[in-house]
Amino acid sequence: MRQHIIRWPGFGTQGLISEAISERVGLPNVVGFIDGTHIRLSQIPNDDTDYINCKGYPSIVLQLVVDDQLLITDCYVGWPGSTHDARVYHNSPLHDKLVRRDILGQDNFIIGDGAYPLSTSLMTPFRDTGRLTQPQKRYNRIVSSVRQSVERAIGHLKSRFRRLRDVYCSDVASVCDLIMSACVLHNLCILCDDGVNDYFEDPIINNVVNNYPAVYRDTAAGVSKRNNLVDLLSGQE
Repeated sequence: MRQHIIRWPGFGTQGLISEAISERVGLPNVVGFIDGTHIRLSQIPNDDTDYINCKGYPSIVLQLVVDDQLLITDCYVGWPGSTHDARVYHNSPLHDKLVRRDILGQDNFIIGDGAYPLSTSLMTPFRDTGRLTQPQKRYNRIVSSVRQSVERAIGHLKSRFRRLRDVYCSDVASVCDLIMSACVLHNLCILCDDGVNDYFEDPIINNVVNNYPAVYRDTAAGVSKRNNLVDLLSGQE
């Protein structure tokens, strides 16, 4: 059911998503939010230490893109836990589609955290070196506030389907199927307005496990686009 339930929004739907986000925070053309999360494994697959993340436990990386309603629009799973989020993204089918802008309406983009490379199709916050201007800080605050959608979606996913908190791993392919199935079920719950509050025992925070320096350079066009967004948001004050 994956191809029917987890689907990238068409251009018309992207317009509705971006309009809703723009009305809420003033940031135009946003159609999704990307992040990676670690699915803990009960043991190391095939004694391969690449699965050990920097927190010291074995995991598989799950990359998600969600919309403003927490609906998963793209997911990609299978890379070992030691892999940087940006490297997972760079090797995902989504990356090439976004770079070519095959699946994005004019000027549209998704938002990620500072682990991802800045481009015209993926906006990220400014790195705070203590020299940010007030408009740049305002941009960062707005990006951080709307990016919580993907963190909330990950929290909902792991609260509903608690097997994802510690997956028994005898075969990596089977674990990937299990994780993907949970993502499909998550979307069915969202589409059917099935509330998640009853499933929460405690808040689940999507802590960044592999918080390493950026591994890919920002593009010049991405830098220019982000600066234009800063100016736009500054003019709304």
